Order: sequence, then C-alpha cells, then structure tokens
Amino acid sequence: MKGIFNRLWTMLLLLLCTACSSASDLPPHEDPADGVVSIANLKSLLRGTATPLTSNLVITGTVTANDCYGELRERLIVEDKSGAITVAVQGYSLHRSYPIGCHLSIHCTGLTLCNYGGKVELGSGIEEGYTAALDERKQLAHLRIVAEATSWPAPRPITIGALSPALIDCYVRLDGVRFSQSGRWCATDPETNAPITTEHTLIDETGNTLTLRVLGSVTYANEPLPEGKGSLYGVIDYFGTRYSLRVVNRGFNF
Repeated sequence: MKGIFNRLWTMLLLLLCTACSSASDLPPHEDPADGVVSIANLKSLLRGTATPLTSNLVITGTVTANDCYGELRERLIVEDKSGAITVAVQGYSLHRSYPIGCHLSIHCTGLTLCNYGGKVELGSGIEEGYTAALDERKQLAHLRIVAEATSWPAPRPITIGALSPALIDCYVRLDGVRFSQSGRWCATDPETNAPITTEHTLIDETGNTLTLRVLGSVTYANEPLPEGKGSLYGVIDYFGTRYSLRVVNRGFNF
C-alpha cells in the first residue's frame, strides 16, 4: 500500500513540474503556427513603458544586425516586410549564434515590449530604464533559427528627408551622403586613449542632415572617416525626438 502511495505521489509531482515548466517557457523547437503576427503589429501593442505579452504571439523575420564588428551590444535586429524591432539578448558573440541573414522565429509569450526613449524593443522586462536582455534559458525557449542565411539582406534605399517611425530599426542605404568633418570613426578618451562612442553629422545632396552614432567598440574605430560622397548602410535608430543612423555590417562604400 505504501509503495502504491509513493508511486502516485511521484506521478503527481511530475505532473505539477511539467505544468509549471510549460507555463513559464515555450518549447524551443515549436514551429510557428497560429499566433504569427507582423513586427509592426507586435510593436503596436506597446502601452506605456512596458507591456508583458501573455497571448500566443510569434514573429518571424531576418536578422539584419548583430554584434558583428562590435557595432551593437547584446542586441539583435530582426526585420520583416512590415518593419523591424530590436531584441535584447545576452551574449558577446551573437553573430555566431544568430548570423546576419538567418531567418528567426521569436515566440513572444512571456516576453515584454519595452519603451526605450520612444523606441519599441523586445526583451525580458525593464531594468534601470533599459530593456533587459534574454538570458541563455530564455533564448532557448523563445528564439529559433528556422532557416539558415542564404544571402546578405538587401537594405532599403531611402533619403534623410523620408525618415518616419515606420523605418525605425530598419536596415537602410543612404546614397550620396558625406561627413561634415574629417577625422576617425571614434574619438579617444584623453585619459585611457581608448575609443569612445562618437557622433558625426551626415549631409545629403539636398542639405538634409542626420546624426551618425558609432560605438567605441567597433573594430574600425581608429580608421579614418571616408572622404567625399558615398553610401552608408545601417539601421535607423531613435531616441527622444531624434533619428540617427547606426552603421551595421561595416556598411560603407565611398
């Protein structure tokens, strides 16, 4: 009798553990089915500073930017035809796990839409005003590569004058632009002589200007800025009331 009771108790515990696990995380290899929405649709669900996602929602898209060349820190950008979104992800070699051009599905149930300076980001919540990154466990539960990269993503050709909220985080190409001043991609800290995050001004052929923001961690920080007119490839960033460009994939052709 005691043996039967112990077996029944063990089975009950296993059922409870399974229920708790399935409630907290999605299976890492679940195929997107019902609940697939566009990135633009997902971003529209944000209310206030943060919106926890409790419905069955899945987005799919192409990875257009990561930490390759040190251009982003613990961030992926995923894009579909409707738009793009920044996803906060822990790790310092994300370009190896989530290479440019791969097709990614993100199971959003249990994640949080966050308002960072007026830009919608996806993460695990808000920490000290920043979008908290997904740890390894949440990456396994929520992110899945559904197709390997077969080609390099094609940027959208735009002009500075055409910037709009719909283009935030999108991978774009600006042609016929020049830097307002010469110098290097990044200035240096006078005390440590290490590269620091630096902003430059871009000017197009009609006189429109746009800020270019470059992290001090980029691999080309000490290289000189390109001279003359050319093309820049990057993602449109936004903070406060200001648009800017972040170069990704070492995207410049002068």
